[in-house]
Amino acid sequence: MNAWAALVSVIERGYRDDVYEYTNDLYCRKWLHETWLLLVSAYPRMCSRRYR
Repeated sequence: MNAWAALVSVIERGYRDDVYEYTNDLYCRKWLHETWLLLVSAYPRMCSRRYR
């Protein structure tokens, strides 16, 4: 999450690297998205086990 926040900050100030570096920097956002999907799908199962 820190990497994503840092990238947003850099973009707000004006991104100076090329498109290839930008694509590489977006990897942290992809990771967050994929992790979120896993957590959202697992959360109901985790809660149901806790309350059994």
